[in-house]
Amino acid sequence: IILYALENEFNYGEMFFDIDKLFWYEGGPERGLTQSAGTKEYFNAMKKFVRNDGIDIPLSTCPGVPEVKGMGDVKDIIPMPNFYDTEGP
Repeated sequence: IILYALENEFNYGEMFFDIDKLFWYEGGPERGLTQSAGTKEYFNAMKKFVRNDGIDIPLSTCPGVPEVKGMGDVKDIIPMPNFYDTEGP
């Protein structure tokens, strides 16, 4: 094993988290307007879990979009790009 993937396309989780702020449920927004997805905390926790399990190889994640976002700017996590073949197989 040369690389350990922590997460895949978490930026979509962030996006849906923010969309929830636009919808009303039982008289109020589903999420508070100032509530954060906690991306940095999430990735730091994931990193800590795998390091505590003795995994010492490089860590990665696939942001899922060309712009590198949805990673929380956590140090030592390598963004891996997605490639989509729009021309077919």
